[in-house]
Amino acid sequence: LFMAGRSSLPASGAASVSQAELRHAGLSHAKAARLAAVASSVATRPADEAWRALSSHLAPTHPFEVHELLYRANYAAWVEAEHGPPPCTLPDPTMAGDTAAADFMRSWGSPAWRRRACGASVEGGGRGDGGGAMADDFRALHQASVKDPASFWAHVAHRSGVNPSARGGGGGSGGEFLRFDPSAPGGSERWLPEAKLNIAEACFDGKAHDSTALVWSREGEPADKVHAMTRGELRSRADAVAAALVASGLSGGGGLGAGVPDGHAGSGSRGGGGNSDRSTNGARVAVVLPLTAECVPLYLGIVLAGAAAVCIADSFAPEEIAARLAIGSAAAVVTQDDVVRDGRRLPLYSRVAAAADQAAAGTIA
Repeated sequence: LFMAGRSSLPASGAASVSQAELRHAGLSHAKAARLAAVASSVATRPADEAWRALSSHLAPTHPFEVHELLYRANYAAWVEAEHGPPPCTLPDPTMAGDTAAADFMRSWGSPAWRRRACGASVEGGGRGDGGGAMADDFRALHQASVKDPASFWAHVAHRSGVNPSARGGGGGSGGEFLRFDPSAPGGSERWLPEAKLNIAEACFDGKAHDSTALVWSREGEPADKVHAMTRGELRSRADAVAAALVASGLSGGGGLGAGVPDGHAGSGSRGGGGNSDRSTNGARVAVVLPLTAECVPLYLGIVLAGAAAVCIADSFAPEEIAARLAIGSAAAVVTQDDVVRDGRRLPLYSRVAAAADQAAAGTIA
């Protein structure tokens, strides 16, 4: 609709709906009369404007058949090939000015955009105030994005919180946002060609520190006793885990299984040796724990440190844990003394210690 312009939009056909049809669709005589009067009053308006006015008189309590009947009649003359799909929801000018697209128009400082925005009779790079002005702005924005793609996509990246040029950033690092050759055929573009994304950083970017991140209850406590952790607390704990791993040298390569090259996973055999087609820049840190709230910052901290988590069920026997330590090339293991099951304490650390000894000695069957 924005790209097609408004000069050729057809008029509403809603006035063709009779009171009898509205009553047949489920309305009372009085409600059918009121809606028919509204439909007649918008008959000379363009179909999209008419629908905005007409839909404001519709309510969820009206049968769906009434909504559909008026919608189809309103857009009876609408040519989808020329104008796109007939819109169901249309923001008013104030709402349009508050959209992300309008805010983008106001904040983008590209000279190509400024020139096109002014050429579309828009002061200062885009009003974004809805209606025809928004349509003009949107066409100008599209033209400027084609003329100055580097600036356009850089601004998209900035507003999305992705910073390809900042090392260690949460979104990406290393290189430009978009790499392309204007003379090359379409489809040859490369997005964030050298960037790296730390998914744990993405969990925190743009989020309020005092917002609730985790809610849980503990086994053995009353059902109505609930614990919570804010995003700031979660980040602090995850950072502490990451710092400890880095200080221990566990953000680099390393393998606990005998014969496993540093920084590489095993081949899948229980012997833990052999070549692998998988690799990582970080160490593998095994986690043998029940899935509790305390595990969440642990997993996030491992990823923040650039390491990889090897998840192993706490119910396994030592031999099964050892096999997975070797296959996963774990350089370290995080566990706890015991686990509580139905009020009973079951040993966990002793099983993990025995498994680690087997994996390190290469004595896995």
